[in-house]
Amino acid sequence: MRQRYLLDASVLVGIVNSDDPLHQPCYSFFRNLYDEDAAVWVVPGIIFFEFQATQSRRARERGQTGSIYRHAPLFENNTELYEISPDFLGRVWDAELYTRFDRLRGADLLYACIAFLEGIPLVTHDSDFDPYSGILSIIRPREVYDLGGNPI
Repeated sequence: MRQRYLLDASVLVGIVNSDDPLHQPCYSFFRNLYDEDAAVWVVPGIIFFEFQATQSRRARERGQTGSIYRHAPLFENNTELYEISPDFLGRVWDAELYTRFDRLRGADLLYACIAFLEGIPLVTHDSDFDPYSGILSIIRPREVYDLGGNPI
């Protein structure tokens, strides 16, 4: 049975951008699980927009111009598009997750709620999740693979 992983846009950008400082750990994490057919990549639909916005921001920070947008590899097999349904919103409310994750904003709040309710690891490099490492299972590819993409 495949393990479900919730992917944050910070990791997705690292997977596809070879000039990203965390490309090798992110790509190795994704590729090794993909090659072994061991993962289901859980993503909310918003990730595709956040992914493009993150690429744009990182390119501006590096002074890069020109075409910076890339396709996300989540059009491949083993991707579960997570639906933000009325049932999900009710479960978030009932579990008081808006209060529990009150330091998170925007899509990060959504990722935390999905990871918590589904009981699946969140794959991220975003330090905003650090205060919640005791209640969320967080995987940081840079802690699994070195900058050369080799297992640590």
